[in-house]
Amino acid sequence: GCVELASVTIPEGVTNIGAEAFSGCVALASVTIPDSVSLVGSGAFKSTPWFNNLPNGLIYIGKAAYQYKMSTEDDSISIAIKDGTLSISNSAFSSCTSLAEIVIPNSVTIIGGSSFKNCYGLTKVTIPDSVTIIGDDAFYGCSGLTSVTLGKGLSKIGWSAFANCSYLTSVTI
Repeated sequence: GCVELASVTIPEGVTNIGAEAFSGCVALASVTIPDSVSLVGSGAFKSTPWFNNLPNGLIYIGKAAYQYKMSTEDDSISIAIKDGTLSISNSAFSSCTSLAEIVIPNSVTIIGGSSFKNCYGLTKVTIPDSVTIIGDDAFYGCSGLTSVTLGKGLSKIGWSAFANCSYLTSVTI
């Protein structure tokens, strides 16, 4: 129903953009998002010219690490999420098999569901003390994952967060 929507300006003070909020808006070429946005649902800008025209790499929306746009040249990549980021969106790195290392800063409080699902190149993860929630299936199927260090701030680890991590031998709190 948004085929003619060409521009969106999210007002200051908005903190969340829901999953698939603007998905399929085939004319959406201009988006302005304030830093007050700290959570962005998966697929919020899927199939829009605005998202499609963004460069490959990690896309930030407001203070959320929204999605990693893969390149066909990606082989083994290491990513340091920028300081000040408050959340890692649902499915942000899902099926990014070339992801070998992720550095999560102390500003992140939420790791969304399925955010690293099936990233089987990932071998080690350190979750900082600032993280309070790890979503459902967050690291599901990370078969290369051998070591996880969990921060002391966790209040919730979601359903199947580390399921099918067949080589996970060490979890430290």
